[in-house]
Amino acid sequence: MPDVEWDVFISHAWEDKEFAGQLANELKKRGLRVWFDEFTLHVGDSLRASIDRGLANSRFGVVVLSRDFFAKKKKWTQAELNGLFARERPDKKVILPVWHNITAEELEKYSPILADHWAVTSESGLESVVTRLMQAIEQAYVSPTFLSDVPSTKRPNVWDSIIRRAKPYPVQANDERSLEPKRKLKVFLCHSSRDKPVVRDLYQRLKSDGFDPWLDEENILPGQDWENEIRKAVRNTDVVLLCLSSLSVSKAGYFHKEFKYAWDVAQEQPEGVIFIIPLKLEICDVPEQVRHLHWANLFEDRGYGNLKRALRARSENLKIL
Repeated sequence: MPDVEWDVFISHAWEDKEFAGQLANELKKRGLRVWFDEFTLHVGDSLRASIDRGLANSRFGVVVLSRDFFAKKKKWTQAELNGLFARERPDKKVILPVWHNITAEELEKYSPILADHWAVTSESGLESVVTRLMQAIEQAYVSPTFLSDVPSTKRPNVWDSIIRRAKPYPVQANDERSLEPKRKLKVFLCHSSRDKPVVRDLYQRLKSDGFDPWLDEENILPGQDWENEIRKAVRNTDVVLLCLSSLSVSKAGYFHKEFKYAWDVAQEQPEGVIFIIPLKLEICDVPEQVRHLHWANLFEDRGYGNLKRALRARSENLKIL
């Protein structure tokens, strides 16, 4: 592995320069070494040689994906993307995608492979994008794969500070910080992307009420294998909220795949345990497999209260209250 000069290489279309520049500045403020053309290129530099060096000597490629990025005449964006893809391997993610003014459906038409990469979207705001990228980078920098690949003498200073922060704080046996806090009830939100606004609100309400909800856009980091992360989340959750709407029930989509994962795990639960809770977001049909389960109607005044009672009952069953 070559000596790494930069933590991130920012690939973008020139039409997205304003957003990419703001992103580059914020990442620099967080202590990262950033390859960004306006920071790195100087008058007289060979454009191709400088980009090649940046691609080869950056740990991650933050790729700002937009309609302009995929324009037919954009040879540089395609070349940069190809260079980053060439460096990826199953145990080492390089590409950290940021969706910018582009929908999942549009991205799938341009690049099904990139659509399969989990990403952060600029719609969530610059601060959220930066936070999610930093989480992904910090997680990678303290991974066994990274630490075994790079001698400590060759890590940039920021890596060492990240690694030091990741070490557990030593506490004495009688120090109250050594007491493990009781864990919260894990709640997986199975939903259609079309219902995302309602489900985001539900996520925040559950968090405020002391539960540990799992939502793809909050819990999956850029660059992670989203399907694998969803499978793990379903396997490790205490409860699955099956968020139902006329669209999620009637239209094809990933919702049905998540539901199948949840249904398979539900078959392993003891009889009588609350595991899948059908939650109607609006008046709609209930899938045949779960019609025997009592459901909650979130759109009714008492709907959220009924849901909380079911979650409390599950917490009591697990003795985590």
